[in-house]
Amino acid sequence: MHPTSVAESRLSRAARGAAELAGAEAARAEQDRSLSPEVLGAAQGALAHWSGYAVQRLRAQAPGAPGPSFYEETLARTAGELDAARLLLERADAAAEVTALEAARGQRDCALAADLLVGAVERLFRASGTAGHDEGAVLQRLWRDIHSAAGHVVLQFGPSAAAYARHALNPES
Repeated sequence: MHPTSVAESRLSRAARGAAELAGAEAARAEQDRSLSPEVLGAAQGALAHWSGYAVQRLRAQAPGAPGPSFYEETLARTAGELDAARLLLERADAAAEVTALEAARGQRDCALAADLLVGAVERLFRASGTAGHDEGAVLQRLWRDIHSAAGHVVLQFGPSAAAYARHALNPES
């Protein structure tokens, strides 16, 4: 397919979805998709950084420090939540606002992914001890960035849940 035809096809699909949503919802859905991957990338960076910290702590085996299961559980739960958030974001991106319900589900999925990512990074931050809380620490900066991005109005779960419920409970909307 010619590049212009591909672009026209994508624009046509986006236009149909936008027409089904009411203007503000279409803009909101697009913002959801643009902010959420950034939050996921920052959370993945936080996990990578924390993992290096955990390896150092395990090698040091300091008296009174948490044992291996603490680090294993933190790693496994956090990595699982990041995977779940990524899957939600992939589904939201694949829907591309085909119907109003799918667009609302995409909004919901992005907001839910943001909540999962905040919780996951919160766990890493707590598990880093005071070393991660220093103002210049990489983990502290990522924690702050993720909280800031997830605090954006388009990633708040309440409005996304309301939009999803409105379309899911009233199929004619």
